[in-house]
Amino acid sequence: AEFFGDGEDRSIRVAFPRAAMDELTNLTLTTSDGAVLRLKDIVSMVPGEGPRTIQRHNQSRIVTVGGQIRDGISLSEATDQVNRILAEIPLPNGYQFTIGGSEDDRRESFTEMRFALILSVILVYMVMASLFESLLHPFTILLTLPLAGVGVVAAFLVAGEPFSVMALIGIVMLGGIAVNDSIVLVDYINRLRASGSDRHTAVIQGARDRLRPILMTSVTTILALLPLTIGLGETARLRAPMAIAVIGGLVTSTLLTLVVIPAVYDTLDRFCLGSSESTDTPGAGDTPS
Repeated sequence: AEFFGDGEDRSIRVAFPRAAMDELTNLTLTTSDGAVLRLKDIVSMVPGEGPRTIQRHNQSRIVTVGGQIRDGISLSEATDQVNRILAEIPLPNGYQFTIGGSEDDRRESFTEMRFALILSVILVYMVMASLFESLLHPFTILLTLPLAGVGVVAAFLVAGEPFSVMALIGIVMLGGIAVNDSIVLVDYINRLRASGSDRHTAVIQGARDRLRPILMTSVTTILALLPLTIGLGETARLRAPMAIAVIGGLVTSTLLTLVVIPAVYDTLDRFCLGSSESTDTPGAGDTPS
């Protein structure tokens, strides 16, 4: 029981006095037919040692062995080292090693974040499909995400940071940030084509006219996140992976968006939709009435 008084918590424990061996051996038992027996008549009692507590997990007995990670070693590195050591230890039948604690929480968090990432991509696609009234152009825009993934991997390799849950949160955020540049570019190209420009001209002019807005948007976002990567603040170590993921993804997605997305747009529109130069200029051959 817990007792709170004078601003402090105190634990109260009630224990029975330790029973002597003679008391245990003389314990009487009554059988179903009414016979009275002493415990020493049917058992042999030998003093020994046993566990103070019995822990169970998933209906199995467990023994917990704890440890602290040394400075300079990440949780994933420590887990790999422990797994290599455990693989060399022979175990009898019915026994197994399971890594829990922070590693178990990390695996669960990664599973949840992967589901959140997939869900965010699906939602982004649904919104873009409804806005563009097309099922093809959102695929062109979503191509930005693999381009951003290249920057995320490169950023963590350069920074030498381990991939953590906060980094995965940054990637989920990146799923909604990185596509903004492609949306601006593809929407402007569609507007140029609607105004009468052919596909090739609209792609080139759209990339040229939207170069400055795209660069300004990405640069301001990167500069705003840069202090988080420098290490300012008490919890900078926790926030830094998230900022590194977003910055790395934005750098590559912005640069490659201006090159890859126009080419993919032109290719998909030409071959998948089967459009030609005559259909690229709506209303060009119509006679006004």
